[in-house]
Amino acid sequence: MTASPLRVACFVSSHGFGHATRMSAIINQICRKDNRAEIMIFSQVPSWFWPANLPRNCNIQIINEVTDVGLVQKGPFHHSLEDSFFRVEEFLSFSDSRTKRCTALLKSSDPHLVLCDISPLGIELGNRLQIPTVLLENFTWDWIYQSYTGQYPGFQHLVEKLKKIYDKTDLRIQCRPFCNEVKNCPSVNPIFRFPQTDRDIVLSRLGLSSSDKYVILTTGGIPMKHEILQDTHGFHVIIPGDYNSINRQDKVTYIPMNCEIAFIDLVQSSSHVIGKAGYSTVSECWGMNIPFTGVFREDFPESQVLREFCQKALTFNEISHLAFIDGSWFELFEDLPITNMEHSPKINGATQAVDEIVSFINE
Repeated sequence: MTASPLRVACFVSSHGFGHATRMSAIINQICRKDNRAEIMIFSQVPSWFWPANLPRNCNIQIINEVTDVGLVQKGPFHHSLEDSFFRVEEFLSFSDSRTKRCTALLKSSDPHLVLCDISPLGIELGNRLQIPTVLLENFTWDWIYQSYTGQYPGFQHLVEKLKKIYDKTDLRIQCRPFCNEVKNCPSVNPIFRFPQTDRDIVLSRLGLSSSDKYVILTTGGIPMKHEILQDTHGFHVIIPGDYNSINRQDKVTYIPMNCEIAFIDLVQSSSHVIGKAGYSTVSECWGMNIPFTGVFREDFPESQVLREFCQKALTFNEISHLAFIDGSWFELFEDLPITNMEHSPKINGATQAVDEIVSFINE
């Protein structure tokens, strides 16, 4: 590492929680290597997320700024291309007060590098200020938007602009399963958060006994109301969502997304995860060896890549969006595969990625 404390400016997309989840795993690993590290995070991820997922032994500053647009969501499974286009076009002008504020903060903090997942703003500002840039990705927005140019031709010039920005990065790390292989770029295993809490403590906090088994029902951080009306065949069901407190109703427990139990600890202690297939959910099920039943966003290009990875690397079932919405997937409870507690630990891509970053800094 560096003789002085490592200073890293992180620009994190707030499109869902997947990018922030991945970045939090990276920051944790950086702080393991250098507990003097000074981290600035530029993002509009909800304020509760970072304290719940970051180490307390490092100097971490959160700057609430829009660093990315991505796609404008209309719920867990739908987005608006029209709204997305206009917001991305405005954002990529990089000429507003937000850009000036972020530029001033970068200048004053003088970081050793700018680390982006997958914010184009961080790469643009790093290049303007001649600060080394690192891109962490399993897809980039130029690749995503390219698939929509047939429906919305206006995206084509945004694709070209974004590709030029992403190509400026000094180090590009691709996280498996990645969507579009880029030559001469290092690749790492799926990145997942490091679990912190033993299973017995997790069960106790959920109000369950050590003999209880539970499944998680998740939509990847975007709230969605669920009602479990059928027999769960002895399983408890844990549903993170937009709730104010933990609320137990028979076999179903509703918990706030900012619950004292970290999501990765919920996953590690579960028997099965059911829900929206996003990068962080898939990679954390892989890392913890937890069976996964997934529903995919069919209009999102990443979905096929994640599906193929799940089929090859996980104990996996797929359900349709309609089955997930109408509850007909409940019949799966009768024959649900559950965790094999004895398994070989996986090598976390966060460890590999930080090794790449350290080598880059020390060049």
